Formats: sequence, C-alpha cells, structure tokens
Amino acid sequence: MTHCTPPVWPCCPSSSRRPTRFVEQLAAAGAELQTDMALDLVIAHRTDAERALLRRLSAYRTPVPIEGIVKLGLDLPEPRRLLDGLLAVSLIEQREAPDLLAREYQCPATVADWLARQPGGGLEANWLGVAADFQLYLFRTARQTFDQAVAVHEALRAAGRRDEADRWVLDRVVGPMNRAGLYAACSRIGCRRSASRSSPRPGPRRWVRLAINISISATTRSRSAICKTRSPSGRRSVIARARA
Repeated sequence: MTHCTPPVWPCCPSSSRRPTRFVEQLAAAGAELQTDMALDLVIAHRTDAERALLRRLSAYRTPVPIEGIVKLGLDLPEPRRLLDGLLAVSLIEQREAPDLLAREYQCPATVADWLARQPGGGLEANWLGVAADFQLYLFRTARQTFDQAVAVHEALRAAGRRDEADRWVLDRVVGPMNRAGLYAACSRIGCRRSASRSSPRPGPRRWVRLAINISISATTRSRSAICKTRSPSGRRSVIARARA
C-alpha cells in the first residue's frame, strides 16, 4: 500500500511566499468577481435608454460638463433625467469643476472596464468621434490647459483620427515645449534611444510619443509656461456661454 505524501514548498525565501501570494491573488479575484456581479445586477435594472447613455459615456476618459453628456444623448429621451438615474446608483461620478463654475461627470474606470468586457462592448466610431469633438470644443472655449490638450489627443486617437491627433500634439505640445526650452531634452532622449537600438532617428510618431512622455513629467513651472490659463475673474461657465 502506497502512501501519498503532501507536497512540500521548497525552503527558499522566494518560494516560501508562494502560498501567501496565491491567497492574495485568490482574494483579489474574488473581489473582482463580486464587483462584476454587483455591476451586472445594477445595470440590468436600468432602462434601455440609461444603459445606452452609460455605454456612450465611457467614451470620455476625463470628466466633462453636462454639455458633453447631452451631446452623446441627443437621440435619447431626456438625457439629463437619464443622467440623474445613473447618478442615483453610482454608475456615474460627479465632481465640482471650479475652472468651469459647473459640475462635471465621468464613467468610473471600474464601470468602463466592465462595459468593455461585455459582448459587443466596443463603442461605435461615431460616438468616439462625438466625444473627441466635444473635447476639442472644451479646449477651445473654456479649458485651455495642458491636461485638456492631452485629453484631446487621447480622444482623437481613440476615435481613429491618428493624423489629426499627431498634428494636434505637434501644434499644441511640441511647439510650446520648444518655446519653454524642453525640446532640446526631447531631442537628446530621442537620439540616445536611437543610438542604443542602432536604428535611424525617431520617426514622426515616435517624436509625438516622446513629446507626450516628457510633457507629462514636466514640472508645474513648465506646465504654466506651456499653457496659459485665464484668471478666475475672466472665466465663464460653459453652461452660461451655452445660454448666452
């Protein structure tokens, strides 16, 4: 008669942590499953119109004012009322936007990820295009900041408008970086990477990525030099301008 000996973990420091790591991963998987089940239950009790609006709002990767919400729900009945229903069950987050003198809204990352994983979860190109157009409008009329410029670039890329996105970065990031004295740093990094990989100088798209990476890591002083913001006394609410 043979006896089965239980497995023994090797007595080395790295392997001794494996059971603990496994338990942690199991707990994380359990929490994610519980979140998915909760979202499935809550979203299933929403109306068709509310679910449609929620799905479209995942096109915005940054918070937007009410005008951006309505823009994606013009074909739906009373998009403001639909938004209230989504807010009531925390499927949409809201916060104050002092620079706009208004509230702004966003689909939480957890909800957006859940929506993307559902069958047919991908958004139609036209809604991504509408979201990109509104981000452009917001930059040109109310929020001429570095962060909004990056939001425009991400929205254009998500909508498949890569050439327009690249031109936007070259016009709104690389040029101001050059004036702020940061383009030399971008050039040095690009040349070092090219030399280390024994490849030609970076192409236009790599310059765009380098510009974004360096700009995001710029200091507050550099950001203020790149993007001039309006004084609080000169700001007007997006809603106020829409009503004017």
